[in-house]
Amino acid sequence: MSNQANRQGSVLLKNCPERMIRAYYIAFAVSGVLTVILMLFTHGESFANTLFSDQYVTLGVFGHDDFMDFFNSIRDAGTKEVYKNGIIYPPLANLFFYVLSKMVNPDLVSIRFVMRKLLSHDTTCLTLYAVFVFVCLLAFVRMMQIRLDGAASPGRVRYLPILLIFSYPMIYCIQRGNILLLTMVLTMFFVFYRNDERKWVRELSYIALAVAAGLKLYPAVFGLLMFVDKKYKEAVRLLVYGVLITVLPFFFYDGLESIRDLYENLKEFSTLSANQVNFDFVTSDVIARLLWEWVGVDYIPTRSFIFSANMLGALLMFLIMREEWQRVLCLSYLFMNLGSGGRMYILIFLIIPFALFLKKGSFRRRDVVYFIFFFLLLMYLPCVYYPAFNTVDKMLEAGEKMLDKPNNLIAAVSLQSMMVFMFFDMLKRVAENELLILRFKKKKESASESAANQP
Repeated sequence: MSNQANRQGSVLLKNCPERMIRAYYIAFAVSGVLTVILMLFTHGESFANTLFSDQYVTLGVFGHDDFMDFFNSIRDAGTKEVYKNGIIYPPLANLFFYVLSKMVNPDLVSIRFVMRKLLSHDTTCLTLYAVFVFVCLLAFVRMMQIRLDGAASPGRVRYLPILLIFSYPMIYCIQRGNILLLTMVLTMFFVFYRNDERKWVRELSYIALAVAAGLKLYPAVFGLLMFVDKKYKEAVRLLVYGVLITVLPFFFYDGLESIRDLYENLKEFSTLSANQVNFDFVTSDVIARLLWEWVGVDYIPTRSFIFSANMLGALLMFLIMREEWQRVLCLSYLFMNLGSGGRMYILIFLIIPFALFLKKGSFRRRDVVYFIFFFLLLMYLPCVYYPAFNTVDKMLEAGEKMLDKPNNLIAAVSLQSMMVFMFFDMLKRVAENELLILRFKKKKESASESAANQP
């Protein structure tokens, strides 16, 4: 085994998951201490400014837009005219919030848009959100603990999922109150349990993915895992579940007309997002924007080229790479790179391939590079708060306004670099496999010639 590893230019590493998790623990402790110290010196602004702010939204006296993806949705779903009002959630998500809206004071549900922040001050609404987050996080921690069992010592495995709750994408998603948290948990259940020995658990995992797709649409891409698993009959059942759970709720609204309205809303939202690229996004559009600002290349053609190349590369790697965590990462990237959903909180889906990565077994030197990328994308990085930037307009014109958001500054670059590294890793592995095949053929031919030359 070691000789083969050396021939492939890679050395097997011992106790690698143990060391990686320990490194994450140490970095988390350092980050936590620095964050608390900075919060003391800035009255909490050093932390608050790292998250979503209302720099693009005017809320008057009602302050920041914290948790409002949840509370806005309760208000929006209180009527069956959601798609006439520009809502982009699929009908299942709207049904979920419609049920919640029936538990809330009708006067709050029908409140004017400019006053919607009042929902976040209501005890019932706050309780609903607290229960929603608690249930999602409880399921997340338990599934992670079960999946990571055996990857490292029990103590390290037990507390890593709890620390991941405080990873930057998770904090960001919770602060937004986005239903993506539930979607990720359902998708995680499918990825972890789709090949479970118990039939009822496998079937439940298919339903979980169908519900996740019904809530956010793009998790449906994980259904491609069924084809690489060569479970074609199960893939058909999964497709049926997905169609039923996604399409039938449209008829709670206006049926086919709602489908058309949702499509138009999504198209408009995607166009709006593409024109507002900033460091809150993790897509390749950010790279094109940086090249435009720093080098002066044309933004539109550069963005189209980089986007197309990255998406095709991710699909190619999904088909060629053999490790499950890499396939799951490639599928996650396909929707992480979409401007309509590529904000910082989308990175919570990286936790799924990260868990598979830690449990994969043998590790090589190149895997340390992958861990560094996971670390940069999931760790909360403490900032240094720059109060002077709030009054210096020139500093706010370009990327300098994000200096108090280190995670945002590096997220897009780190994610895109990780995919590029994986692409060249794929090319290297393909070349190594071809070389091994050629060597095997030459040895076989030599052996045949030797046998033929013997009297």
